[in-house]
Amino acid sequence: MNIKYALAYNNFAVAYLYRRTATSRVAHSLCNLLLFYEVTDMSKYIYPAIFQEQSEGGYTVVFPDIPGCITQGENITESIEMAEDALCLMLYDAEVSGESIPKPSNPINIKTDKNSFVAFVNCDTLKYRKLKSNKAVKKTLTVPQWLDELALSENINFSQVLQNALKEQLHISNTH
Repeated sequence: MNIKYALAYNNFAVAYLYRRTATSRVAHSLCNLLLFYEVTDMSKYIYPAIFQEQSEGGYTVVFPDIPGCITQGENITESIEMAEDALCLMLYDAEVSGESIPKPSNPINIKTDKNSFVAFVNCDTLKYRKLKSNKAVKKTLTVPQWLDELALSENINFSQVLQNALKEQLHISNTH
């Protein structure tokens, strides 16, 4: 991932600072610095989310840029995990169905109340794809007979070779 701007502050610390000092130039600058990442890997996304603290406990999380992407959690940790999962599911579905992926909003322009804050949530749809959709599919291929005989004599696994070649061609690492 090529990051155009990076800041070593915790995302939630900046969101908290912004929430507490909404008119502060410092908070505004910190959010602007965090805001725009130049992501060259199209399977990785970063979106602002609104975390709304609930009176009965827990948080509701809404993504203003992704219609219908809403989740919740019992605490902030669970809310973050649920938000990552919900965002990945929605973006994965959009990728599969060929829908356009909306551009993330500037969090400075997102209005919240005193019980809410805006924070970035990221997701990797390739990682999600590997986790949720790792079903093997059968592919028929053709190779010259002499290559088939040589490969069989060396006990080469055709499926593994094809998988490795496809990953290399698509620039997908095994640790990705």
